[in-house]
Amino acid sequence: MLFGIILTLLTPAGALFEELLFGGIIQNVLNFYLPQPWLAIGITTVLFVGMHVQ
Repeated sequence: MLFGIILTLLTPAGALFEELLFGGIIQNVLNFYLPQPWLAIGITTVLFVGMHVQ
């Protein structure tokens, strides 16, 4: 019972980490090095979709 409660509370942590990784780190780094912000958004989107295609 306790393990189920802890697991339920920690499940959103994966989604939070994923948002921080793609939106906070990868996109910002690409935005720094690329001349256009939309390029960083597009590349980040492709990477994100690539991680979720099964």
